[in-house]
Amino acid sequence: MFMPKPNRVTIYKYLFVEGVMVIKKNRMRGETLLELAAIPNLHIIKAMESLKSKGCVKEKFVWSHYYWTLTEEGITFLRDFLHLPPHVVPKTLMRCPTRSGLLQRPNLGLKDAHAGNIDKPEYRGGFGRANPTGSRSLSKTKETSAVKDDDKLEYRRRNVHLNNQM
Repeated sequence: MFMPKPNRVTIYKYLFVEGVMVIKKNRMRGETLLELAAIPNLHIIKAMESLKSKGCVKEKFVWSHYYWTLTEEGITFLRDFLHLPPHVVPKTLMRCPTRSGLLQRPNLGLKDAHAGNIDKPEYRGGFGRANPTGSRSLSKTKETSAVKDDDKLEYRRRNVHLNNQM
């Protein structure tokens, strides 16, 4: 399809900077992005179809919206087309700067720090559960269950012994 070269360059620049593009399937001028407001949706759709046939973008169509994502071949193609240096990358490939405050663990207090298994999820138990205290380690629960079993056996032995004496 014939379209003015400035329109194509603007579309390609926006795609390279963002790395993705979303357009509603509306072939007339309609709800477009602010940067591409002067360009009809038909030009954008046809330019992206051209890039799709070259293998430069991946296309998804969901609920009357086109979603295009840039591939590695598309990055090299657009770098050559727009005459960009190799260190310039789309926003989708840039790493977000991490904040040191977000990586710190919260203060869990002495109770959780003493338990040792901070990362392990815990089942809290409930009414009628065997372990309502919610002990964190499996070895403690096995030990307590073994003690309870020994107590039950001892109780049975005493009852049998008392019943035999009567």
